[in-house]
Amino acid sequence: MSGNATNEIILAKINDILVDFNELNNQINNFPEKFSGKIDAINFAIKQTPDALEESLKKLFSAAEELEKTVQKSTDECRVSMRAYAINELDNLKVKISEAINESIKDSIDMPLDQAKERIVQINKMLQNSTGVEMSTRVAFGIGGLLGLSFLSLAMCISAGYLYFQERSKAERYHNAYREQQIVIERLPPETQRQFRDELGRYLTRNQK
Repeated sequence: MSGNATNEIILAKINDILVDFNELNNQINNFPEKFSGKIDAINFAIKQTPDALEESLKKLFSAAEELEKTVQKSTDECRVSMRAYAINELDNLKVKISEAINESIKDSIDMPLDQAKERIVQINKMLQNSTGVEMSTRVAFGIGGLLGLSFLSLAMCISAGYLYFQERSKAERYHNAYREQQIVIERLPPETQRQFRDELGRYLTRNQK
């Protein structure tokens, strides 16, 4: 129930009580003089009642206001708490997505690197085991070729990783520039937006030919 509705109900009750008091006072005033002395105490009590009633109503209004403030404060605190929780959950989600992307990139790069490292270790062991043993020219060329291929594979993996991050950074810059451009375009008048899109369409059509 809203505060205004509560106030209206209380005021209606007050009016009913005051009407009853006025009616009672009118009846007392109409009594004969010989009865007036006997009901002075009652009349005095009746006259004092509105003051006590007013004090009680003040306390009632004060309590109602405090209750309304408490409810409003609790509602605001709950709203703020829920908003903070939602923001925290979104931040956690962003972190998880970022970690998943970085982990996928790292795995895609580390896997070929690990394979190349294993190949180099195998060749190194083969060379160590062949120390002091005369190797044929064919075996020597074979080992040299494997060693060269391993280093070439390692270099290609590193280059591929560097190019990937470079292209990703470039794509992010293009995306951010496009998004900022769209924000500016949306602030233009509708007619100017239409002209811009028409010109862009003609430009793209010419470049496709």
